[in-house]
Amino acid sequence: MAPFKNRMEKYRTKKKADPQKWAEHFEKDRERNKKKREEDRIHCQTDPNILRMRREKNRLSVKEWRQNKASKKNIATPDQLLGSYKCANTLCKVVNKVQSECEKASAKPVTSYVRRLRYGDVYSESDSETDVLPPDEDSRPESSTASLKIRDFFDDLMASVGMPPLKNIVTQSQTQITVSTQGSGDTNAEKLYSCHQYASKVIQNLNLLRQNTRFCDVAIVAGGNVMKVHRAVLSASSPYFQAMFTAGLLEDQKDTIELHTIAPHILNSIIEFIYSGEIHINQSIVQDLMVAADMLELKEVVVGCTDFLKQELHCSNAIGIYRFADGHNCEELASVAIDFIQSHFPQICNEEEFFELPKDLLTKFLSSEHLRVDTEFQVFQAAMRWIVHDVIQRRRYVFEVLSHVRLPLLSICLLERAINECGDGSLKVALRSVRKDLVTKKGSLVPLFVHPRLCAKKDIFVIGGSKRELVSAWTRSSECTFESVERFDTFRQEWCRASPMGIGRILPGVATLNGRIFVVGGEQESQILANGECFDPREDTWTKVASMVVPRCEFGLCALHGNLYAVGGWVGEDIGGSIEKYDPNIDEWRLEGNLPEPRFSMGVVSYEGLIYIVGGCTHTRRQMQDLHSFNPITGEWSSLTGMMVPRSQMGVAVLDGYLYVVGGTSRHHEVLQCVERYSFEENKWSKVPSMKVARASPAVAAADGLLYVIGGDQTHEINFYRAQITITSVECYDPLANEWHECPPLPESRSEAGAVVV
Repeated sequence: MAPFKNRMEKYRTKKKADPQKWAEHFEKDRERNKKKREEDRIHCQTDPNILRMRREKNRLSVKEWRQNKASKKNIATPDQLLGSYKCANTLCKVVNKVQSECEKASAKPVTSYVRRLRYGDVYSESDSETDVLPPDEDSRPESSTASLKIRDFFDDLMASVGMPPLKNIVTQSQTQITVSTQGSGDTNAEKLYSCHQYASKVIQNLNLLRQNTRFCDVAIVAGGNVMKVHRAVLSASSPYFQAMFTAGLLEDQKDTIELHTIAPHILNSIIEFIYSGEIHINQSIVQDLMVAADMLELKEVVVGCTDFLKQELHCSNAIGIYRFADGHNCEELASVAIDFIQSHFPQICNEEEFFELPKDLLTKFLSSEHLRVDTEFQVFQAAMRWIVHDVIQRRRYVFEVLSHVRLPLLSICLLERAINECGDGSLKVALRSVRKDLVTKKGSLVPLFVHPRLCAKKDIFVIGGSKRELVSAWTRSSECTFESVERFDTFRQEWCRASPMGIGRILPGVATLNGRIFVVGGEQESQILANGECFDPREDTWTKVASMVVPRCEFGLCALHGNLYAVGGWVGEDIGGSIEKYDPNIDEWRLEGNLPEPRFSMGVVSYEGLIYIVGGCTHTRRQMQDLHSFNPITGEWSSLTGMMVPRSQMGVAVLDGYLYVVGGTSRHHEVLQCVERYSFEENKWSKVPSMKVARASPAVAAADGLLYVIGGDQTHEINFYRAQITITSVECYDPLANEWHECPPLPESRSEAGAVVV
């Protein structure tokens, strides 16, 4: 299209040369436009969609034009500006005046608008490149002289033909657009849009600005290391910095602020966290990082350090972590650490950190009701080790420290052994005085009436099993399967009844995990079970747990590394060789491995990360005597020294570093009375005095330094046949005295039951 100015010169030349011809030409154009409008009107009447589509097209064109002209806000559209000027005479006036004003203002001609008036063309986006329209008064720059003149001109022009000023037209059009967009729905309805990535994008960009030192308004110095940052970001992240920069402090006016108590690498990690929300924590920096974050009131970093230290808790560092947490008033970490110390006290009292404890903190631990110890003698040993570690400085505290040990619960034999092993004369005198008080029961140095610690108190639970008793020489009572649970208080030496299981079970797997008792599998009415139950001693209630993958009875069950392991046993009509692992967090069993050879009726225990399997029966042999260990982490099996007496249906338990094997049946189907034990440290078996009563399938448990053997069955020959009869006898073995003692019998005879200590 020819430029606007050249075209108008052409019109003027034609008009001067032949005014009549020019008028005829203009009249033809007017008639042609009139005819076109009439045709459009007829088409719209016959087909309303044409009018709707044209209006939609015009609306979209205006919308696109506004988007492309975003830098020129509130600009009038073609229809708004020149919609009323359809007369050819008015066009000539407008063209002449616009051309004159544009030349005066040194602005580009408004070609597209004039062309639309002149020829009735539809506004196109390509035409907008030559458009120069006066902006709205509110958004017009003050320095825009050309736009101001053009705007004033159009306002005067519109006023001369009875139209409102340009800015009023724009406002009216905007109002109409708002009504049209809200007319399709509820005027009060609104929808919240949320972009989850927006905050992350902003913080990333802020970090890039910091790394490029853009817009940084303060420098933080630590140990000579300078980090340029933004006050606003630091204030928004940390109450410490917010107070520093907004409370009228001296630092508010400084461009450089030095933090003397924070190491440079720690401050760098904290600044990185403020700008990214991520931080790397390791053992070498966690304590310094936690102290600095606590000072700067960055709770998120403190929580991260707390979680890290919780996971790092170990017998070798638990006391150090507790003292650190207590010293910095981190109550959550201190609580977790002291729980760990109390739960692992026998192991922790052998660590170097224990010997460095101050006296007040030692007595705090010794007086706790929540120490999980097997016997009070372990607490006595811990106290004596602490004193002997620096005997010259600490022997004066002997009576004060021992006053927190519940001495009446000690065995006199153990106390005499400690006196004989003591190498300091003053300590010997003090211990002899304590022994004399215990023997004479005078109580001048020792309290005479004490109770076991709350968490050291041990109860033995005997679960499930069967009962078979003689009625006469020719008959016996029918077998009875127990769902009941008997509870034995080892301190009071009394039996009581706990809540029963949901169903009765013979030869179930029984183990404790996280203070709860798990009972799975077993046999009921000749049916081998896979389901299980869990007992909470504190609530005295049972709940169901997931069933095993394979139904089992006469198998081994033990707890290790927070999981349960079910090993071998009878599975249907065959001997099982698989191992299953139970995860209590997801309540799920899964197959974990296989035995070297399928086996049942064996003894299974766990000790220091390994699972031990002893004796039992296989397809080829009965009453085995071999011993194997299994590492669940590596899946490796190891063969160890075998028992002295082959046996099956025996009871097993771990006590003071020994694996005890009690009773059972021999290869000649004899019920055994003998006992032997295996030293985990020496890989060696040794004999133990025999029980007072021979028994097979007894329930065995270790508590308070004693080995308890409960119930079982014996063989009786009645009228030329052998019968297995259950018994009520209970006896315990004292390793220090190396002898067996009678205990209160079971309320009912019971065999093939499981026993655990809680």
